[in-house]
Amino acid sequence: MAPTRAVALGCLAFAALEAPVDAGAFLGSQAHLGAAKRLLTQGAIEQTLFAELGEASGARMHELEEELRPLFTAMPKNEHGNLEPSVTRYALHRYFAQKYGWYVVGLEPGGGSFAAASPGSIMKDRVPAFIESLFQQRLHGEGLGLGEVAIFAATMLDLIHRESIDDLLSVYEHFRLAPSEDLSNHTLDSVMNAYVTLYFHSFDTSSNQTMDLRKMERELRDEFIIWPDVTMWARDLRSTVRSQQVQRNAFASPGSFDRVAEYARELGHHFGGFQDLECKSLKRQLMDLEYRGTGRVRLSEFYGGSHDSSWTFTESVDYLRALGALDEADPSRMSVIIPNFVVSQTNCVTPSNLYSACCLNECESLLSSLERVLGAPMAEPARISALVAALPSDTIEAPRVLPAAQLQRLEEIARVNGGGVPLHGRLFAQWMHHAYPRECPYPHVTGATSPVSPDEWVRLAGTTEASNADMRRHAKGRADEEELALAMSPEAKAEALPWIPVEELVISEAQRAAGFAGAFKIVGFATAAAASLLQARKLWRAALGPLAGKAGKVHLV
Repeated sequence: MAPTRAVALGCLAFAALEAPVDAGAFLGSQAHLGAAKRLLTQGAIEQTLFAELGEASGARMHELEEELRPLFTAMPKNEHGNLEPSVTRYALHRYFAQKYGWYVVGLEPGGGSFAAASPGSIMKDRVPAFIESLFQQRLHGEGLGLGEVAIFAATMLDLIHRESIDDLLSVYEHFRLAPSEDLSNHTLDSVMNAYVTLYFHSFDTSSNQTMDLRKMERELRDEFIIWPDVTMWARDLRSTVRSQQVQRNAFASPGSFDRVAEYARELGHHFGGFQDLECKSLKRQLMDLEYRGTGRVRLSEFYGGSHDSSWTFTESVDYLRALGALDEADPSRMSVIIPNFVVSQTNCVTPSNLYSACCLNECESLLSSLERVLGAPMAEPARISALVAALPSDTIEAPRVLPAAQLQRLEEIARVNGGGVPLHGRLFAQWMHHAYPRECPYPHVTGATSPVSPDEWVRLAGTTEASNADMRRHAKGRADEEELALAMSPEAKAEALPWIPVEELVISEAQRAAGFAGAFKIVGFATAAAASLLQARKLWRAALGPLAGKAGKVHLV
């Protein structure tokens, strides 16, 4: 079995500590052992929300509103000028993912509605839906304005911060300390080191009150290859937070609970930035194997080093398919889609009940740049193409000339949607994948994939890894290095990359009927009923028309 990819968090798979570590994951497939930890109650969530409503005119809320304003302005609105539930979840998902690298459970695509009839505990994936239901009751179903979206975000932040406080209190209890104590430097070091260990190990402090910190740290050293780098980063962050605290108030005690709690909060806020450095390293590794600038790595190359015990690309074909990272149009030359693989759940770590920390989606910053300039949910094709031609990415230089096929497809998207291009639809996301194939993930038709975490896949299939025989079989067809070095022209790439003319928008059918005209299927971002994979494939093949490019060149991903 190959070792886990040696980058940030690429080594944890503590599904149950007794279970064997599955080494195929990159940023870690560790399940959060605190899944049963302190389930939130409706009363606690209501209390948190109402507290934020009481602070709606405060400085913190004003700051949140200003952060959210460009995103809110660019979102499609209902007849009241507000965001519908599916659009609210989409906007908040993007906000937390961009700012902290958090994929908040219940905000991601597939988040549903809240329908519990009686008060009690709420599972983690229902928390955003419950908050949303409270707003709908107060606002009589008219949707959320900027202020309400900011309060929604603040409520989720408060709940996440409360969870970090719970973990910190568990550490204090372990050391038999009271939160009112002023910690000495030695004790402060012990408490902070223990919290960092707890954060990354995901120990369940509710079902098991005996924290064996030495054992936990030993397991992190053994299974978490860059644990020394993470601990060094955590110490550097602590120094930074301490300096900021001194600047604010040089006379306050560094050992007070409030100051320790601030460090715990900042650890969660900043880990995504540290992790992203490792995600970029992964992207570079894949680009070294890339096939002719297409944003894809042939399976023959993905498994090409499997004979080497240090080779880390070992995810099975079935798992890659489930993640949405596999292009299998040509069964003899299947490939891994680089951005889809990088942002997939195999590269997430779950230190919280309420969020996972995942690789930042580089396409989000590109889309945000367009949103800030356009300030609207739709735009004319010529305006978009001019902006994109001038917008560089990590791997695309600008200004550049976009291929004619790209410009034609942008016009087709506008015709499908009544004359304008919706920025938050599947077709435009697909267009952005063509424009930035290494940064923007390919958007699969709803129901075509079933992404799950590595631990969930292990429970379903036994392992995320391909067998040695399968890897050797795929590796036999390795392309020669000269062919890999050849760059594909933009025109040829536009023809070769997948193009399925099926539209899906974040808005509801009612909102679409009121403001968006279109001929293709519309599916709500978070409320669509998923079609089966077989049905999706039939739809793709039936949908191939004049936009699909030349026969034999279309990749059905």
